[in-house]
Amino acid sequence: MEYLTRLLQLGAQQKEFRYHPLCKGLKIINLCFVDDLVIFCKANIGSVQVVKQVFEDFCNSTSLKANINKSQVFFGGVSAAVKDQLLQILQLEEGTFPLKYMGIPMRPTKWKMIDCGDILKKIKLRLHTWASKHLSYAGRTQLITSVLLGLRNYWMNIFLLPQRIVKEVDKLCLWFLWGNNGTRSNFHLTPWSTVCLPKRFGGFGEGTKWNKAMLAKYIWAISHQPETLWVKWVNTVYLKGQSLWQYQLKAYTSWYWRKICHMRDVFSQRDIDVAVSHGRFKVGLLYMRCIHQDPIKYHPLVWNRISVPKHRFITWQAVNGKLLTRDHLHRVFKQLNYLLCPIEDMRRDLIAALVAAVFSATVYYIWYNRNTCFVNHFSHRVNCIVDMIKKDISYRSRCFIQKKLTGKWWVFVRKLSFE
Repeated sequence: MEYLTRLLQLGAQQKEFRYHPLCKGLKIINLCFVDDLVIFCKANIGSVQVVKQVFEDFCNSTSLKANINKSQVFFGGVSAAVKDQLLQILQLEEGTFPLKYMGIPMRPTKWKMIDCGDILKKIKLRLHTWASKHLSYAGRTQLITSVLLGLRNYWMNIFLLPQRIVKEVDKLCLWFLWGNNGTRSNFHLTPWSTVCLPKRFGGFGEGTKWNKAMLAKYIWAISHQPETLWVKWVNTVYLKGQSLWQYQLKAYTSWYWRKICHMRDVFSQRDIDVAVSHGRFKVGLLYMRCIHQDPIKYHPLVWNRISVPKHRFITWQAVNGKLLTRDHLHRVFKQLNYLLCPIEDMRRDLIAALVAAVFSATVYYIWYNRNTCFVNHFSHRVNCIVDMIKKDISYRSRCFIQKKLTGKWWVFVRKLSFE
Protein backbone atom coordinates (compact mmCIF):
# COMPACT_ATOMS: atom_id res chain seq x y z
CA MET A 1 0.00 0.00 0.00
CA GLU A 2 2.91 2.36 0.60
CA TYR A 3 4.03 1.85 -3.00
CA LEU A 4 0.53 2.53 -4.29
CA THR A 5 0.34 5.66 -2.14
CA ARG A 6 3.59 6.97 -3.61
CA LEU A 7 2.29 6.30 -7.13
CA LEU A 8 -0.92 8.19 -6.36
CA GLN A 9 1.04 11.12 -4.96
CA LEU A 10 3.15 11.25 -8.11
CA GLY A 11 0.01 11.05 -10.22
CA ALA A 12 -1.53 13.93 -8.28
CA GLN A 13 1.31 16.16 -9.49
CA GLN A 14 0.09 15.90 -13.08
CA LYS A 15 -1.72 18.97 -14.37
CA GLU A 16 -4.77 16.92 -15.37
CA PHE A 17 -5.43 15.83 -11.80
CA ARG A 18 -7.64 17.79 -9.41
CA TYR A 19 -8.11 17.04 -5.70
CA HIS A 20 -11.51 16.52 -4.12
CA PRO A 21 -12.75 19.96 -2.96
CA LEU A 22 -12.75 18.93 0.73
CA CYS A 23 -9.34 17.22 0.46
CA LYS A 24 -7.48 19.93 -1.42
CA GLY A 25 -6.26 21.76 1.70
CA LEU A 26 -4.35 18.72 3.05
CA LYS A 27 -3.78 17.18 -0.40
CA ILE A 28 -5.45 13.94 0.65
CA ILE A 29 -5.81 11.50 -2.22
CA ASN A 30 -6.24 8.15 -0.47
CA LEU A 31 -6.95 6.57 2.92
CA CYS A 32 -6.25 3.00 3.98
CA PHE A 33 -8.35 1.20 6.61
CA VAL A 34 -7.21 -2.34 7.43
CA ASP A 35 -7.67 -4.03 4.04
CA ASP A 36 -9.83 -1.29 2.47
CA LEU A 37 -8.69 1.55 0.23
CA VAL A 38 -10.58 4.81 -0.38
CA ILE A 39 -9.46 7.21 -3.14
CA PHE A 40 -10.67 10.80 -3.44
CA CYS A 41 -10.54 13.03 -6.50
CA LYS A 42 -12.56 15.63 -8.36
CA ALA A 43 -15.26 14.17 -10.59
CA ASN A 44 -13.77 15.08 -13.96
CA ILE A 45 -12.33 13.02 -16.80
CA GLY A 46 -8.73 14.12 -16.29
CA SER A 47 -8.57 13.17 -12.62
CA VAL A 48 -10.26 9.81 -13.16
CA GLN A 49 -7.92 8.93 -16.01
CA VAL A 50 -4.89 9.69 -13.83
CA VAL A 51 -6.19 7.40 -11.08
CA LYS A 52 -6.90 4.61 -13.52
CA GLN A 53 -3.42 4.92 -15.07
CA VAL A 54 -1.82 4.73 -11.61
CA PHE A 55 -3.69 1.50 -10.90
CA GLU A 56 -2.60 0.01 -14.21
CA ASP A 57 1.04 0.86 -13.45
CA PHE A 58 0.69 -0.64 -9.98
CA CYS A 59 -0.82 -3.87 -11.37
CA ASN A 60 1.93 -4.22 -13.98
CA SER A 61 4.66 -3.71 -11.37
CA THR A 62 3.31 -5.97 -8.61
CA SER A 63 1.19 -8.48 -10.55
CA LEU A 64 -1.67 -7.56 -8.20
CA LYS A 65 -5.11 -6.75 -9.49
CA ALA A 66 -8.07 -4.95 -7.96
CA ASN A 67 -11.20 -7.01 -7.34
CA ILE A 68 -13.79 -5.36 -9.56
CA ASN A 69 -16.64 -7.18 -7.82
CA LYS A 70 -15.69 -5.61 -4.47
CA SER A 71 -14.93 -2.12 -5.79
CA GLN A 72 -17.42 0.69 -6.20
CA VAL A 73 -17.42 4.37 -7.12
CA PHE A 74 -19.48 7.02 -5.33
CA PHE A 75 -20.45 10.41 -6.73
CA GLY A 76 -21.58 13.66 -5.18
CA GLY A 77 -22.92 16.70 -7.01
CA VAL A 78 -22.26 15.21 -10.47
CA SER A 79 -24.58 15.42 -13.47
CA ALA A 80 -25.88 12.25 -15.09
CA ALA A 81 -23.93 12.85 -18.30
CA VAL A 82 -20.58 13.25 -16.53
CA LYS A 83 -21.36 10.29 -14.31
CA ASP A 84 -21.90 8.03 -17.33
CA GLN A 85 -18.58 9.10 -18.85
CA LEU A 86 -16.67 8.40 -15.64
CA LEU A 87 -18.29 5.01 -15.17
CA GLN A 88 -17.33 4.12 -18.73
CA ILE A 89 -13.70 4.96 -18.00
CA LEU A 90 -13.47 3.16 -14.64
CA GLN A 91 -15.63 0.15 -15.57
CA LEU A 92 -16.87 -0.02 -11.98
CA GLU A 93 -20.30 -0.34 -10.42
CA GLU A 94 -21.79 2.78 -8.90
CA GLY A 95 -22.26 2.44 -5.17
CA THR A 96 -25.31 3.57 -3.23
CA PHE A 97 -25.66 5.01 0.24
CA PRO A 98 -25.66 4.07 2.99
CA LEU A 99 -22.19 2.61 2.65
CA LYS A 100 -21.45 -0.02 5.29
CA TYR A 101 -18.02 -0.08 6.88
CA MET A 102 -17.18 -2.22 9.93
CA GLY A 103 -20.91 -2.94 10.26
CA ILE A 104 -21.87 0.75 10.47
CA PRO A 105 -23.99 2.38 7.71
CA MET A 106 -22.55 5.69 6.52
CA ARG A 107 -24.08 8.33 4.32
CA PRO A 108 -23.21 11.96 3.47
CA THR A 109 -26.63 13.17 4.60
CA LYS A 110 -28.26 13.03 8.02
CA TRP A 111 -28.76 9.62 9.52
CA LYS A 112 -32.18 8.07 8.97
CA MET A 113 -34.15 5.90 11.36
CA ILE A 114 -33.85 2.96 9.00
CA ASP A 115 -30.05 3.12 9.33
CA CYS A 116 -30.35 2.30 13.03
CA GLY A 117 -32.39 -0.83 12.39
CA ASP A 118 -29.24 -2.97 12.22
CA ILE A 119 -28.43 -2.48 15.88
CA LEU A 120 -31.91 -3.70 16.88
CA LYS A 121 -31.63 -6.69 14.52
CA LYS A 122 -28.28 -7.70 16.00
CA ILE A 123 -29.55 -7.43 19.56
CA LYS A 124 -32.72 -9.39 18.79
CA LEU A 125 -30.68 -12.06 17.03
CA ARG A 126 -28.55 -12.60 20.11
CA LEU A 127 -31.56 -12.62 22.40
CA HIS A 128 -33.16 -15.23 20.19
CA THR A 129 -30.14 -17.53 20.50
CA TRP A 130 -29.80 -17.18 24.28
CA ALA A 131 -31.82 -19.56 26.43
CA SER A 132 -32.82 -16.97 29.01
CA LYS A 133 -34.91 -19.47 30.96
CA HIS A 134 -31.75 -21.32 31.99
CA LEU A 135 -29.76 -18.21 32.92
CA SER A 136 -29.55 -16.70 36.38
CA TYR A 137 -30.02 -12.99 36.92
CA ALA A 138 -26.26 -12.68 37.36
CA GLY A 139 -25.67 -14.37 34.01
CA ARG A 140 -28.16 -12.08 32.32
CA THR A 141 -26.57 -8.96 33.76
CA GLN A 142 -23.19 -10.12 32.48
CA LEU A 143 -24.56 -10.64 28.97
CA ILE A 144 -26.33 -7.28 29.05
CA THR A 145 -23.27 -5.29 30.11
CA SER A 146 -20.70 -7.11 27.97
CA VAL A 147 -22.69 -7.94 24.82
CA LEU A 148 -25.94 -5.99 24.44
CA LEU A 149 -24.71 -2.68 25.83
CA GLY A 150 -21.40 -3.36 24.13
CA LEU A 151 -23.17 -3.43 20.76
CA ARG A 152 -25.02 -0.24 21.61
CA ASN A 153 -21.85 1.50 22.79
CA TYR A 154 -20.03 0.54 19.59
CA TRP A 155 -22.56 2.60 17.66
CA MET A 156 -22.63 5.34 20.30
CA ASN A 157 -18.89 5.70 19.86
CA ILE A 158 -19.55 7.02 16.34
CA PHE A 159 -23.06 8.49 16.21
CA LEU A 160 -25.59 10.15 18.45
CA LEU A 161 -28.34 7.56 18.41
CA PRO A 162 -31.98 8.71 18.19
CA GLN A 163 -33.83 8.53 21.49
CA ARG A 164 -36.34 6.14 19.94
CA ILE A 165 -33.59 3.62 19.22
CA VAL A 166 -32.03 4.06 22.67
CA LYS A 167 -35.40 3.43 24.36
CA GLU A 168 -35.98 0.34 22.21
CA VAL A 169 -32.56 -1.06 23.18
CA ASP A 170 -33.31 -0.36 26.84
CA LYS A 171 -36.65 -2.15 26.52
CA LEU A 172 -35.00 -5.23 25.01
CA CYS A 173 -32.41 -5.32 27.79
CA LEU A 174 -35.13 -4.85 30.40
CA TRP A 175 -37.18 -7.73 29.03
CA PHE A 176 -34.14 -9.97 28.92
CA LEU A 177 -33.11 -9.15 32.50
CA TRP A 178 -36.45 -9.69 34.21
CA GLY A 179 -37.93 -12.14 31.72
CA ASN A 180 -40.44 -11.77 28.93
CA ASN A 181 -42.93 -14.38 27.76
CA GLY A 182 -44.32 -13.26 24.43
CA THR A 183 -46.85 -10.54 25.18
CA ARG A 184 -46.47 -10.71 28.94
CA SER A 185 -43.38 -9.77 30.91
CA ASN A 186 -42.48 -10.62 34.47
CA PHE A 187 -42.62 -8.13 37.28
CA HIS A 188 -39.77 -5.63 36.98
CA LEU A 189 -38.07 -5.80 40.35
CA THR A 190 -35.92 -2.71 39.80
CA PRO A 191 -36.75 0.05 37.28
CA TRP A 192 -34.43 0.39 34.30
CA SER A 193 -33.71 3.99 35.25
CA THR A 194 -31.91 2.59 38.29
CA VAL A 195 -30.38 -0.43 36.57
CA CYS A 196 -28.65 1.67 33.93
CA LEU A 197 -26.91 3.89 36.48
CA PRO A 198 -23.21 3.31 37.24
CA LYS A 199 -22.42 1.01 40.14
CA ARG A 200 -21.49 3.81 42.48
CA PHE A 201 -24.97 5.28 41.98
CA GLY A 202 -26.92 2.06 42.55
CA GLY A 203 -27.00 0.36 39.13
CA PHE A 204 -24.63 -1.64 36.95
CA GLY A 205 -24.74 -0.06 33.47
CA GLU A 206 -24.63 3.18 31.49
CA GLY A 207 -27.60 5.36 30.64
CA THR A 208 -28.49 7.51 27.66
CA LYS A 209 -26.07 10.28 28.63
CA TRP A 210 -23.25 7.85 27.93
CA ASN A 211 -23.73 8.51 24.21
CA LYS A 212 -23.04 12.23 24.52
CA ALA A 213 -20.10 11.62 26.83
CA MET A 214 -18.53 9.33 24.23
CA LEU A 215 -18.93 11.88 21.44
CA ALA A 216 -17.36 14.55 23.65
CA LYS A 217 -14.00 12.86 23.15
CA TYR A 218 -13.91 14.39 19.66
CA ILE A 219 -14.11 17.86 21.20
CA TRP A 220 -11.15 17.01 23.41
CA ALA A 221 -9.22 15.57 20.44
CA ILE A 222 -9.55 18.82 18.47
CA SER A 223 -7.78 20.72 21.25
CA HIS A 224 -5.23 18.11 22.36
CA GLN A 225 -4.45 15.92 19.33
CA PRO A 226 -3.52 18.36 16.54
CA GLU A 227 -1.44 15.77 14.67
CA THR A 228 -4.40 13.46 14.08
CA LEU A 229 -5.47 13.45 10.44
CA TRP A 230 -9.13 14.05 11.27
CA VAL A 231 -8.25 17.00 13.51
CA LYS A 232 -6.06 18.47 10.78
CA TRP A 233 -8.92 18.10 8.33
CA VAL A 234 -11.38 19.80 10.71
CA ASN A 235 -8.99 22.69 11.28
CA THR A 236 -8.43 23.09 7.54
CA VAL A 237 -12.05 22.85 6.42
CA TYR A 238 -14.03 24.32 9.33
CA LEU A 239 -12.08 25.95 12.14
CA LYS A 240 -9.30 27.55 10.06
CA GLY A 241 -7.26 28.52 13.08
CA GLN A 242 -10.17 29.37 15.37
CA SER A 243 -10.82 27.85 18.76
CA LEU A 244 -13.65 25.34 18.79
CA TRP A 245 -15.30 27.15 21.71
CA GLN A 246 -15.47 30.43 19.75
CA TYR A 247 -16.36 28.83 16.41
CA GLN A 248 -19.70 29.81 14.84
CA LEU A 249 -21.53 27.22 12.77
CA LYS A 250 -21.94 28.02 9.08
CA ALA A 251 -24.82 27.12 6.83
CA TYR A 252 -22.72 24.79 4.64
CA THR A 253 -21.39 22.59 7.45
CA SER A 254 -22.18 18.88 7.44
CA TRP A 255 -24.79 17.37 9.72
CA TYR A 256 -22.18 15.30 11.61
CA TRP A 257 -20.02 18.33 12.34
CA ARG A 258 -23.12 20.11 13.62
CA LYS A 259 -23.80 17.25 16.04
CA ILE A 260 -20.28 17.49 17.41
CA CYS A 261 -20.48 21.27 17.78
CA HIS A 262 -23.79 20.94 19.61
CA MET A 263 -21.94 18.98 22.30
CA ARG A 264 -20.62 22.36 23.44
CA ASP A 265 -24.15 23.12 24.69
CA VAL A 266 -24.09 19.96 26.80
CA PHE A 267 -20.55 20.08 28.21
CA SER A 268 -18.48 23.09 29.17
CA GLN A 269 -14.78 23.43 28.50
CA ARG A 270 -14.13 22.72 32.16
CA ASP A 271 -16.14 19.49 31.96
CA ILE A 272 -13.95 18.32 29.09
CA ASP A 273 -10.72 19.28 30.88
CA VAL A 274 -11.70 17.56 34.13
CA ALA A 275 -12.38 14.30 32.26
CA VAL A 276 -8.68 13.91 31.43
CA SER A 277 -6.46 11.51 33.39
CA HIS A 278 -2.77 10.97 32.67
CA GLY A 279 -3.07 12.80 29.39
CA ARG A 280 -5.96 10.67 28.11
CA PHE A 281 -9.64 11.50 27.84
CA LYS A 282 -11.80 9.28 30.08
CA VAL A 283 -15.42 8.95 29.01
CA GLY A 284 -16.35 7.53 32.41
CA LEU A 285 -15.13 10.63 34.25
CA LEU A 286 -17.22 12.92 32.07
CA TYR A 287 -20.23 10.63 32.36
CA MET A 288 -20.06 10.75 36.16
CA ARG A 289 -20.35 14.53 36.01
CA CYS A 290 -23.62 14.15 34.10
CA ILE A 291 -25.29 12.32 36.97
CA HIS A 292 -26.60 14.87 39.43
CA GLN A 293 -27.15 12.73 42.50
CA ASP A 294 -25.13 11.56 45.45
CA PRO A 295 -23.28 8.24 45.09
CA ILE A 296 -24.32 5.40 47.35
CA LYS A 297 -21.96 4.26 50.08
CA TYR A 298 -22.42 0.52 49.76
CA HIS A 299 -21.29 -0.04 46.15
CA PRO A 300 -17.78 -1.32 47.10
CA LEU A 301 -19.45 -3.87 49.34
CA VAL A 302 -22.04 -5.05 46.80
CA TRP A 303 -19.89 -5.09 43.64
CA ASN A 304 -16.90 -6.73 45.26
CA ARG A 305 -14.52 -8.64 42.96
CA ILE A 306 -14.24 -11.71 45.22
CA SER A 307 -17.98 -12.20 45.72
CA VAL A 308 -19.74 -14.79 43.58
CA PRO A 309 -21.65 -13.00 40.75
CA LYS A 310 -25.05 -14.36 41.81
CA HIS A 311 -24.30 -13.28 45.38
CA ARG A 312 -23.56 -9.77 44.16
CA PHE A 313 -26.83 -9.52 42.28
CA ILE A 314 -28.99 -10.76 45.18
CA THR A 315 -27.17 -8.45 47.60
CA TRP A 316 -27.78 -5.56 45.20
CA GLN A 317 -31.49 -6.41 45.22
CA ALA A 318 -31.52 -6.79 49.00
CA VAL A 319 -29.95 -3.43 49.81
CA ASN A 320 -32.48 -1.80 47.49
CA GLY A 321 -35.37 -3.66 49.13
CA LYS A 322 -36.43 -5.34 45.88
CA LEU A 323 -36.27 -9.03 46.74
CA LEU A 324 -39.61 -10.76 46.19
CA THR A 325 -39.82 -12.85 49.33
CA ARG A 326 -43.05 -13.47 51.19
CA ASP A 327 -41.62 -12.19 54.47
CA HIS A 328 -39.67 -9.23 53.02
CA LEU A 329 -36.05 -10.13 53.54
CA HIS A 330 -34.95 -6.50 53.46
CA ARG A 331 -36.44 -6.07 56.93
CA VAL A 332 -33.80 -8.44 58.26
CA PHE A 333 -31.22 -5.90 57.12
CA LYS A 334 -32.96 -2.78 58.35
CA GLN A 335 -29.79 -2.02 60.28
CA LEU A 336 -27.76 -2.39 57.09
CA ASN A 337 -26.21 1.06 57.39
CA TYR A 338 -24.56 0.04 60.65
CA LEU A 339 -23.09 -2.99 58.94
CA LEU A 340 -21.83 -0.99 55.98
CA CYS A 341 -20.08 1.79 57.83
CA PRO A 342 -17.22 -0.29 59.31
CA ILE A 343 -16.57 -1.94 55.95
CA GLU A 344 -16.65 1.38 54.16
CA ASP A 345 -13.98 2.76 56.49
CA MET A 346 -11.65 -0.18 55.88
CA ARG A 347 -8.86 0.11 53.36
CA ARG A 348 -9.54 -1.50 49.98
CA ASP A 349 -7.33 -4.49 50.69
CA LEU A 350 -7.83 -8.23 50.58
CA ILE A 351 -9.37 -8.46 54.06
CA ALA A 352 -12.04 -5.90 53.19
CA ALA A 353 -12.82 -7.77 49.95
CA LEU A 354 -13.19 -11.05 51.82
CA VAL A 355 -15.45 -9.47 54.45
CA ALA A 356 -17.64 -8.11 51.66
CA ALA A 357 -17.71 -11.53 49.98
CA VAL A 358 -18.81 -13.20 53.22
CA PHE A 359 -21.52 -10.59 53.68
CA SER A 360 -22.86 -11.11 50.13
CA ALA A 361 -22.81 -14.88 50.55
CA THR A 362 -24.72 -14.57 53.82
CA VAL A 363 -27.40 -12.41 52.20
CA TYR A 364 -27.69 -14.82 49.30
CA TYR A 365 -28.07 -18.00 51.36
CA ILE A 366 -30.58 -16.43 53.76
CA TRP A 367 -32.63 -15.42 50.72
CA TYR A 368 -32.12 -18.89 49.23
CA ASN A 369 -33.28 -20.60 52.41
CA ARG A 370 -36.32 -18.34 52.74
CA ASN A 371 -37.39 -19.29 49.22
CA THR A 372 -36.76 -22.96 49.96
CA CYS A 373 -39.04 -22.71 52.98
CA PHE A 374 -41.81 -21.14 50.95
CA VAL A 375 -41.56 -23.32 47.83
CA ASN A 376 -40.42 -26.71 49.18
CA HIS A 377 -41.58 -26.37 52.80
CA PHE A 378 -38.08 -27.27 53.91
CA SER A 379 -35.45 -25.32 55.82
CA HIS A 380 -31.70 -25.90 55.95
CA ARG A 381 -30.05 -26.04 59.32
CA VAL A 382 -27.91 -23.12 60.40
CA ASN A 383 -24.68 -25.13 60.31
CA CYS A 384 -25.55 -26.30 56.79
CA ILE A 385 -25.95 -22.71 55.60
CA VAL A 386 -22.68 -21.76 57.27
CA ASP A 387 -20.91 -24.62 55.52
CA MET A 388 -22.25 -23.50 52.13
CA ILE A 389 -21.00 -19.98 52.78
CA LYS A 390 -17.56 -21.25 53.77
CA LYS A 391 -17.40 -23.46 50.71
CA ASP A 392 -18.20 -20.64 48.28
CA ILE A 393 -15.75 -18.23 49.90
CA SER A 394 -13.06 -20.89 49.91
CA TYR A 395 -13.48 -21.56 46.18
CA ARG A 396 -13.48 -17.86 45.33
CA SER A 397 -10.39 -17.11 47.41
CA ARG A 398 -8.41 -19.78 45.56
CA CYS A 399 -8.60 -17.63 42.44
CA PHE A 400 -6.37 -15.07 44.15
CA ILE A 401 -3.62 -17.38 45.37
CA GLN A 402 -1.83 -17.15 42.02
CA LYS A 403 -1.69 -13.38 42.28
CA LYS A 404 1.42 -11.66 43.58
CA LEU A 405 0.65 -11.87 47.28
CA THR A 406 3.41 -11.70 49.84
CA GLY A 407 3.79 -12.07 53.57
CA LYS A 408 0.73 -12.30 55.78
CA TRP A 409 -1.71 -11.91 52.87
CA TRP A 410 -0.41 -15.01 51.09
CA VAL A 411 -0.56 -17.05 54.31
CA PHE A 412 -4.06 -15.80 55.10
CA VAL A 413 -5.54 -16.64 51.67
CA ARG A 414 -3.81 -20.00 51.50
CA LYS A 415 -5.08 -20.96 54.95
CA LEU A 416 -8.61 -19.85 54.10
CA SER A 417 -8.62 -21.80 50.82
CA PHE A 418 -7.50 -25.15 52.15
CA GLU A 419 -9.15 -25.30 55.54
